[in-house]
Amino acid sequence: MADPKFSFGIPVYNGEPTIRRTVESALAQTFGDIEVVVADNLSTDATEEICTEIALRDRRLRYVRNETNLGQNGNFTEVAKLARGEFFRWLGDDDWVEREYVEACLRAFGERPDAVLATTYQEHVEPGGTVHYEEYEGERVTAADPAKRFDQVLRLLGANPLWIDPVYSTVRRKTLMETGLMRSIRFADAAVACELALAGRWVHVPQRLAGRTFEPLPRGWRAYSQYTGGATTGPVGWLAARSQRIILCYVLARIVASHPALGPRQRVRGWTSIARFYTLMRARQVRRRLRRLIA
Repeated sequence: MADPKFSFGIPVYNGEPTIRRTVESALAQTFGDIEVVVADNLSTDATEEICTEIALRDRRLRYVRNETNLGQNGNFTEVAKLARGEFFRWLGDDDWVEREYVEACLRAFGERPDAVLATTYQEHVEPGGTVHYEEYEGERVTAADPAKRFDQVLRLLGANPLWIDPVYSTVRRKTLMETGLMRSIRFADAAVACELALAGRWVHVPQRLAGRTFEPLPRGWRAYSQYTGGATTGPVGWLAARSQRIILCYVLARIVASHPALGPRQRVRGWTSIARFYTLMRARQVRRRLRRLIA
């Protein structure tokens, strides 16, 4: 069987309330040459039964149940490795895409053959139904200089989470597989985004074509455990949980230090961008804490 043009990868754990909508939105695309891969992290609810039932009537769905729980980030990596398409898109187990999503993204890649990633507008919906949506029309990740693209993506990630969400975008799978994928750290998505920015220019589709369920991020040890699987406990685990932004910046600094696309001066610019990004993250954290205190 020939490999599909496009793969959706859905990592899931106990997704019974939403997984049917997510899978069916992917299968309902106007572009038919796709596959939908679900990597199940040992769900204990009806996720397996729902996916198996859909797969029986649509062979484009491939359901894989992991032998062990890989942690959230490990499961994201696993589903990317299972995919076979030329283009790939991670899809959260409670998210969705519009019917024209794939067709619009592939059209954008056709118009910009040098692009490695395509973003779209997407809405963020809280569990209670409140919708957050904003169309950012400023500078995007389009510079010819890889150090400039690195700075562009960090500025966007540090400014507003509604403006850009690179991990939930369409990427050339070959390019994605040349990154470190989802490392066992919190904010691993930012590291992947930076590697993809260094790899090449991005293209933007100015249409609202996707939606994400928007929930408050866990904090402290709970966040560290969720993203890494909680393998490290005790004082070391506590320190890691309290230092997640520093750990991310260390990973980014290592990426800049070793990336073949960067020369010596570009590396210095990259490290400067990381320092600015850390300052932005800390400022956002302080503002959130102040709002909680005032409330």
